[in-house]
Amino acid sequence: LSEESIEDSERYKRLREKNVHDHNMGPAGYDGKIAQWEAEDSLLTSEGIENPWQQYPDDRCRNFLRGRSKLEVVDGVAQIRWSKRATKKVSEDIKEKYASAKSSGVSWDFKVMVNPLGEDALDNIREKLSSFLLAQVIDKKGEFH
Repeated sequence: LSEESIEDSERYKRLREKNVHDHNMGPAGYDGKIAQWEAEDSLLTSEGIENPWQQYPDDRCRNFLRGRSKLEVVDGVAQIRWSKRATKKVSEDIKEKYASAKSSGVSWDFKVMVNPLGEDALDNIREKLSSFLLAQVIDKKGEFH
């Protein structure tokens, strides 16, 4: 092995050590699990069991957490069993931030645009960016501040 490949291997090993939130979704990934999670939610609703996932925002955070846990129903009570303590800690942080955002009136929702911006919006962005550059970045002599 070359010295470069050994260094690469060590670098990737260090990066892998930082990933402490392993998922347990198998090869199907999120796409394969979403239908299962929706069925679990429907079953809880039909049986009148409180869904513990309702404590979390219905977005990528919830899916991230669901992929790293199992839902167990014992004696009519649904509980989340976390695969790792670190993931449970992340879940508590998310729940706290979500509750705080809801109580303060801040929207937790963030929607990604799926349609391209129109030409008018792009012109507006270009105009504001040009004004900023001329006012804050480039002086009257054409030099950077």
